[in-house]
Amino acid sequence: MPIADFDQPQREALIGLLIGATYGDSHLSLDEMDAYQSMVDSLPWDSGTTIELFQDTTTAAARTAHESNTAEAFIAEKAKAFDTPATKATALDLFVHLLDADGTTGDERGLLAAARKALG
Repeated sequence: MPIADFDQPQREALIGLLIGATYGDSHLSLDEMDAYQSMVDSLPWDSGTTIELFQDTTTAAARTAHESNTAEAFIAEKAKAFDTPATKATALDLFVHLLDADGTTGDERGLLAAARKALG
């Protein structure tokens, strides 16, 4: 399913999933950032706030989740927005693609398992 077909709450949840994924190994590589940006650049945005402000707020929430060891719960919460097999599969594919951009590490495997459980 093209991510352009996601509704606005799903677009917001996708950004949360992807930003959450970037905190999985406590290292944001250029490859990961490029993969993230290419995904986000293709998202239509229809919100009362700018995508940049939304990303800033979501980044702070993802960072807090990572620092408080609740990142898996953060991922599971964002995954609730995907309510069909097609949206779940697309969100999981993008999550995996982002993690694979610089090689999935051991630290990221817990987040990947949480995403697979929530979106599988």
